[in-house]
Amino acid sequence: MSDELLLSLGLSALAAEHAGARRTLLALSLSANDYIGHTFGPDSWEAWDELARLDRALGRFLGDLDTRFGRDGYSVLLTADHGVTTMPEATLVPGVRSWCGPAVHDPWDRSCGPAGRILPDEVLLELRAAARVALGKGEWVAAVVDPYVYLTPAARELEAHRRALLDEAISGTLRRHPDVDQVTSTRSLPAECPPETDESVAALVCRSFAPGAGDFYVVPSRGSFFDPNVVVGKGASHGSPYLYDRVVPLLARAPGWIGGGVVIDEDVGFETFARAAAALLQVEAPGHAAMGAPLVHDPR
Repeated sequence: MSDELLLSLGLSALAAEHAGARRTLLALSLSANDYIGHTFGPDSWEAWDELARLDRALGRFLGDLDTRFGRDGYSVLLTADHGVTTMPEATLVPGVRSWCGPAVHDPWDRSCGPAGRILPDEVLLELRAAARVALGKGEWVAAVVDPYVYLTPAARELEAHRRALLDEAISGTLRRHPDVDQVTSTRSLPAECPPETDESVAALVCRSFAPGAGDFYVVPSRGSFFDPNVVVGKGASHGSPYLYDRVVPLLARAPGWIGGGVVIDEDVGFETFARAAAALLQVEAPGHAAMGAPLVHDPR
């Protein structure tokens, strides 16, 4: 229902804007599927029912745009913000992981092995206990917030020897967790990260870290994830560096500006969306958008 209300609001906004008198950008974020996926998982009846309803709602929305502006009178960019993985519980259902057949090649690098969920509150208790064993009484671990572990101010001010003991206690505890693949102390990250062409996990972690974030970056094992904490112990999540979490579709329609029926099979950077939107709006492309693939060709 929230998606349908939002699409209706968008049409009302276009009518109030008297679109056609000037170039207008309508940006909509349809988030119902995200909430449903976090709660029930992407393989659930709830998620598939919502996708079917969203498909029909988008059809009605685009039909209304056809009526208002003509089939060639508007452009559309449709994409997503992230991927997702199957819930660990659903992997036990035969056929759910259809990409795991012996003769199947999965381009998204999804997991066919064991998968689990990392419960942040439980991990926090484990880390606090390990820190006290290493250092004695005190408050050393402040929080676990996907994908980071945050230390307390007192822990960050420890002298080098005691800080090393704490780092080892935290890293060791996390690495023994069956659903953790890698643990990186953010203090150890280089000042300059590897270039975009480097797709290794270490390079991806480096490029995703922002100063002021957590003290340890935790990478789940393939197919595992931090519990979304919507309904604890249920639902699915995302946020890993693996392809299935990072690759999303991009559908672009712009009569006269983008050729119809063109399919680009190779991956393109997220900058492609920004570059295409800027070209269609005829404004300067922001940031690193020039790195994106050139989808739009100015017909003038």
